[in-house]
Amino acid sequence: MPGVLALLCTGMSSVKAAESAAPQRLMSDVPALRRCVDHLLADYGVRDLAVQVGEIDERAARGAGGTRELMLAAAADISARSRAVRLLATPREAGAALAPVALRGSLRRAETGAGAESFSLDLSLQATDDQSLLPGSASRHSVALAAGQAELVKFGTRLSLPASGAEGPATALRLLADVAAIELVGRLAKVPYWSCFGAGLAEPAVAAEVQDWYDTMATRPSQLIAWFQQQLRMRRIYDGPADGEVSAALKDAVGRYRERLGLSREPKLSIDFFHAYLATDHRALGEPLPAREPASTPPPQKPQQVPPQTAPQTPLEVRIATPNAGGFNRGEAVRLSVRPNRDAHVYCFLQDEQRQITRFFPNRFQRDSRVSAQAGVQLPGAMRFEITMNPRGTPEMVTCFGTERDVLAALPGELSGADFAALPLSSFEQLRQAFAAVTNGTLAQESFLIRARR
Repeated sequence: MPGVLALLCTGMSSVKAAESAAPQRLMSDVPALRRCVDHLLADYGVRDLAVQVGEIDERAARGAGGTRELMLAAAADISARSRAVRLLATPREAGAALAPVALRGSLRRAETGAGAESFSLDLSLQATDDQSLLPGSASRHSVALAAGQAELVKFGTRLSLPASGAEGPATALRLLADVAAIELVGRLAKVPYWSCFGAGLAEPAVAAEVQDWYDTMATRPSQLIAWFQQQLRMRRIYDGPADGEVSAALKDAVGRYRERLGLSREPKLSIDFFHAYLATDHRALGEPLPAREPASTPPPQKPQQVPPQTAPQTPLEVRIATPNAGGFNRGEAVRLSVRPNRDAHVYCFLQDEQRQITRFFPNRFQRDSRVSAQAGVQLPGAMRFEITMNPRGTPEMVTCFGTERDVLAALPGELSGADFAALPLSSFEQLRQAFAAVTNGTLAQESFLIRARR
């Protein structure tokens, strides 16, 4: 591992923030903020972020309330297009899965004189498995309500909304919830949400946050490596697994994308690369680079030599197996092993006894769809969800699709939606047609019938 660190994780020195803050910018278009973050989530390939929203302590808010519901609504608005994030009101959805993290918070209300008042919202995130606080998740936002305006300052931008009369507190609280949700989602997804406020790395608060992100991931190098693997795969310059392991393909992709961003062509996941990556409009770079550089031109062949024939690639296949070959008892847990015949991206769906179709892999616990032919994937395995034979013993169907590349984001929005959520489909044939359309027909499909034991 030390060699890996020397090669890939150099540049952990602290960022020197600008000594003076930029003049405040004025903004009133909060829906534009939400749309901006939504576009970032789609561009960075973020999906299946699930957060359990606990009770917000409002005892110090003196009559103001509904913060939890406002946070739920704000998160839904933020991911209207990307469908990347859900704040969950209950620990489990239809008994399917827990959220990996839980949100805790408290709301305070204070008089500030001359008929003015303020609301402050403190939030933090904790892992649901061991209740530990997530590093860098604590935040506080305050909104001032005075002279018929609700105002909040974030990253040097002053957000100001008309908020007069009896509706003033409600407007102020919605603004507070919107900004808090934007920060929460931006931090969890590690997307440059500050750019939606017009801020950049010259802003001291932005520079400090980016440094915290980098240092937190770099203390566990596999996290830093996996984050870049996923991102470079999004940019179609890398096609390997997002497993946190160094490979020749990753080194090549890192060097070439660094060069594309104006940096030295070195295989280093350094802080300057992290800065440049977060500051770049990647779509403006044009067409994606190939996953691998073309090989050098071979020397001329002698006339009598016949080039060897390239064997056709074996058609992609996906196999589903279970130790319960004879069926399942009612209420019994279903365990599946899914394995492609070569490394591929795999997507698995369940049609339950009510004919509803949901995606259960990839999911919030394992967002990487790439499955190796050697290891396969166990479902649910260590992932914190379960599939059980329904009490009535009605047959259910699991169908998995295999593709050469990650295509989930290319599916129509209503079909690439959140994990464990019912899709607007009546049959797997509709799903197959959608996958075929984005893969030009190059896909594998395998189904498994979950049936009751006789």
